[in-house]
Amino acid sequence: MIDERTFTNKDALAQAQDAISDLVLRAQLMGLSLLGESVRIQQDDNIGTMCTDGRAIRMSGKWLLNNGLRGNVFDTLHEWLHIFSNHVARKGARDPKLWNIACDMVVVRMASEILSRPGDPWPYPTDGVIPAPWSEGLSAEEIYDRLLQNPEEAKKCMPQPGNGEHQNGGDFDYNSAGERTEEEEQAFYQKFTEELAQAQLITERSGTDVKARYGDAVHSRLNEVLKGTIPWGKLLRGDLIDAVTQQFATWSPPKRKYYPTLIMPSYRSTRERKLLLAVDVSASVGQDLMKEFISNTMPAAARAKETIVVTFDQVIREVVKTSRPKSILTDVKFLSGAHSYTDVRPVFDLVEEHRPSAVAILTDGYLTYPDKPYPSTLWAIPKDKGRPPWGKTYVMESSW
Repeated sequence: MIDERTFTNKDALAQAQDAISDLVLRAQLMGLSLLGESVRIQQDDNIGTMCTDGRAIRMSGKWLLNNGLRGNVFDTLHEWLHIFSNHVARKGARDPKLWNIACDMVVVRMASEILSRPGDPWPYPTDGVIPAPWSEGLSAEEIYDRLLQNPEEAKKCMPQPGNGEHQNGGDFDYNSAGERTEEEEQAFYQKFTEELAQAQLITERSGTDVKARYGDAVHSRLNEVLKGTIPWGKLLRGDLIDAVTQQFATWSPPKRKYYPTLIMPSYRSTRERKLLLAVDVSASVGQDLMKEFISNTMPAAARAKETIVVTFDQVIREVVKTSRPKSILTDVKFLSGAHSYTDVRPVFDLVEEHRPSAVAILTDGYLTYPDKPYPSTLWAIPKDKGRPPWGKTYVMESSW
């Protein structure tokens, strides 16, 4: 999100807006994340180019005006990738400048790969760190260790004097990062993961395969980031069926003159909307988890033409077609200790029979699963529990 109050130069503000608008078109996942509220983009004329403290991106107004659109797009993505990778917080006791260089080797390569197109590669900027061929596939920590043992390697990848300070071991603001409290860190991370997961859902709705489009490094890090606790009721905004179904509406990209308004995918559907809610009753879920599950699935149930509630452990316990699933779920009785294992396969036999638009399952994740995945499945999992091998998983805020 651009903090317009910090921009004293309207032309510089326009350049920053154009860069993000262009990123939405070139790299939808990253551009949409930058339109959120967590990462703040600010003008700061006390720096020469751009920098980040791991949470905000600060930009020199003069640099924005002289850097050109392509340069601003690359540099903004560069700083976002540092935030996405949590590079500032990962410094530890390492040499700050050398750590910045190591991290730049990672994100410069990532940014170039993200912005490149078949037959149209995006070259590394000449004013910054040029990733060494040997650094490909290595983590920032692994690169740092090699640079520490071979200081001459660091000099080889640095730009020539006078070419600017960007990516030159000086785009991390460690001082601001050290001033934040633990509560502020947690609040940022929570908001960032919510917005990033929303961006992922919208990207997938556009028909984009995140791994194929952005590469293994971004895909792996995205999975790592989103393993954290996400209040998925807020994330899905009550539209669970559309969030997990594979038949997405078409995406209309934003027009720059409407920045920062986005034209979101249409939620209109002519298909019958049928929702199946399944609850694992083999262990004591507890009232907190059940209340959370109910509150976050009821908006989806209200949009469905039909809702089927299923309770199960080793076998199916109850199947109820209802227009009032909340009352059914509120009265669920848990059979703690009744069986030594839980089998979700009978639930998917019912799924094959009823063919719902979406399936939401509350469980601890320790189940016997079907041999093949079923599309449009969302698993609601408590914190620190097992992970289903397929489907979309959202971690509940509460614990068992």
